[in-house]
Parts: sequence; structure tokens; C-alpha cells
Amino acid sequence: MKKVIVIGLGIVGAVTSYQLARRNVNVIMIDSKEKGRSTYAAAGMVNPWTTKRRNKAWYKLATLGAKWYDELIQQLSDDGLTSFGYEKVGTLHLHNDETKLNELVTAITERQKTEKAIGKIEVLDEEETFKLFPYIKKEYKGVFISGVGRVDGQLFTESLINGAKKHGAEQIIGKAQLIVENDRVTGVIVENKKIDADAVILTNGIWMPQSLQQIGIEMPLTIRKGEIIHLQTHENTNKLPVVIPPSNKYILPFNDGKILVGTTFTRTEFSEKQVEPSINGIYEILHATLQVAPELANSLITQIRTGFRPYTANSLPLFGQIPSIENLYAGNGLGASGLSTGPMIGLQLAKLINDEPLDVNALDYSFAKIIDITK
Repeated sequence: MKKVIVIGLGIVGAVTSYQLARRNVNVIMIDSKEKGRSTYAAAGMVNPWTTKRRNKAWYKLATLGAKWYDELIQQLSDDGLTSFGYEKVGTLHLHNDETKLNELVTAITERQKTEKAIGKIEVLDEEETFKLFPYIKKEYKGVFISGVGRVDGQLFTESLINGAKKHGAEQIIGKAQLIVENDRVTGVIVENKKIDADAVILTNGIWMPQSLQQIGIEMPLTIRKGEIIHLQTHENTNKLPVVIPPSNKYILPFNDGKILVGTTFTRTEFSEKQVEPSINGIYEILHATLQVAPELANSLITQIRTGFRPYTANSLPLFGQIPSIENLYAGNGLGASGLSTGPMIGLQLAKLINDEPLDVNALDYSFAKIIDITK
């Protein structure tokens, strides 16, 4: 039986571990449980279809990931898991600019011709929009898209880890150091214990450059801090849609009165001190939220989460073998789209290890794009 070590249990590492374990691979999952992990701070919508990004490689990865959620949820259900933090509730885009509303409807209708997963598209007047999400000012028209899902990153990832364990995967808490012999990874050392493996997969986000630096490889990443605020209301929020105001913020309802609002995109250097929420970030989120949804002013703040997102130079997620090192694979650079692209990257890594055909062209996402082995 093939033995594979997965380092880092965010969304990519958890999906990779689960898919490998389902394929009867001996999986060792290692995570240091550092503060600031992006997946564990994240909650968001699974909606690549309304993006303005023009990178075709990113769009393909994200749309495949969004559509694959249904199958992945079914796999978890078949394994006896019942709590995923994922539900298809649709998204409501708010507009007070008629031109921008029409541009969105035109773009999403065109994409709907080839992407049936988008679901139903409805243009709503001010009264209909307010009725669908009654926390907002009654001055916005809306575009409702039914096929969009929302997901709690922490809960979903924990379900995947538990699913991997059901198929025999082992979890170790600690920091892992790569063992490289003759440009070939043979295993890791974790908590002073040597573990041999046929392959090692790095999915440890902003900490990956440190792991690679130990073996002489420089990985350039940009880090952006994201903050998200958890609110508690007294109303029934179970079926409310994700709301996208005319800004880069979002309002994300979950069940039992829970509503999340976010997020910030602050470029920063990671440090333990930076993990705590910033006054500027919290003000930015709350101010933008209450400008649109003043009725949320009566809700309670129950939690503030902070995570650090890794970006590549062109914001394209990458996965595959690390250049010049045999049996060392990785996935990184997901940025703010981790909950859309992460599951598909995890599946591709599992297929790559298991010598299965991939769903995308691996060359489009190669680490050779950012790692120069000629230096």
C-alpha cells in the first residue's frame, strides 16, 4: 500500500487526505494547528460565476470545484457524516446602479448557457429584494442566483478530516520537517519522530515557504490578512441567501440566527502579533455592513476570526510536483477563493498521486511558474 504524508490540514490538505484515504492509500495527516490558518477563519460563498476575473485557468478550476461540492457532500454522507457547514442557498447581488445591474444580468445569463449549475436567475425590484433579505435598506434592486452555495470552512474541513479517519488515515499534531536525500523526499521528522513515506504533499499555506526554505527552495508568496465578524440575531436565518452589496464585502447567513460579515484584504507580513483582529479592519467591515443593512446594528458580536491568505504573483492557485524534488507535491496560492478552488485542487493532487487522469491541464497550475530552480 502506498504511504503518503499530507502536511497542513486546510481545505486543500483535508480534501487531499480524504480522497487518498478513499483510494486505499495509507495517509498520515500532519498539522501544527497554528493561529491564522485561512480555512479555519474562512466562511464564504461558492460562486465563481459572477467573478470579473479573466484568468481562464482560475475560472475552470473554480467552476469545477463549485460543481463538485454535490458529489463531495454525497461521499461524506455515504461515510456517515452529517454536519458539513455547506448548503446551496443562492446569492443576492444588491444594486442601486441600473447599468451595473444590467451588466451583471447580461454576463451571468451568457455564462448560464454553458454552466447549468448557476441555476435560476431572477431580477428583483426594491420590495422583492427587501423581502428576500429584510435587514437591508429598502433602496436596492437585486439579482438572485439560485445555484450558489455557502460554506463554513472550519466545519467543512473538520468533516473531511473525520471522513479520512474513517478510511484509516492517521492524524498527528506537530511541526514537520522534510527529509530529502539526493533530491528525493523520503519522509518527514515530526515531534522528533522519523516517518518514511512514498510521497509528501505540502498544503500548509503561508507556512509553505518555511518548509521549502529548509531544503533550499524559495517560494515567493504575498500574504493578505482577512478578518470576519460573527453576528448573532434573534431571527430565523436558515434559508437566507448570501448577500453581496455594491462593495467588496459580503453578508453570509447561516442557521439559527448566525450571520457572518466580512472581509478585509490587508497586505501584511505574518507574525503572531498580527493574528489578532485590527481596529481598522473591524471598523471597515462594520461600517460597510451597516451602510447597507442597518437592521444588523441590533445583533450581537459573538466572535471575530482572522486568517492569512497566500497569493501568487498573478493570483492563480498552483498545484503539482515541486520542481527538482522527486516525490514532493504541493498546493498553494488560493487567495480568497480557497473554498471554491480548494476542493478541486485537493482532488487533483489525490489523482496525481494515484496516477489517475486529471480534470484540468496540470501545466496551467505548475509551481515552475513561481519557483526558479536555476538559481
